[in-house]
Amino acid sequence: MMNAKAQDLADCERIRNRIAHNSREALIRFNTVQRNLLNTERLFPISPGQFLRIRNTRLRKLHLGHYLDVLNETLGASVDPPP
Repeated sequence: MMNAKAQDLADCERIRNRIAHNSREALIRFNTVQRNLLNTERLFPISPGQFLRIRNTRLRKLHLGHYLDVLNETLGASVDPPP
């Protein structure tokens, strides 16, 4: 389970770091998350909050909803691992 969600969990960490830190490294990593999910480079900067409120057409849900689902699935698998 953890291996399957490793990229999404890493993206969660990068978004969190961008919210908490106003550094160039946090910005670069956040831009990587945007590029991976939006499949394009942003022409203008957006905040992590704006990014989380974007509806992803491929996933058919907000990015925030997607990451909450990933965290809930990971927590569920940690608490009650599959046999």
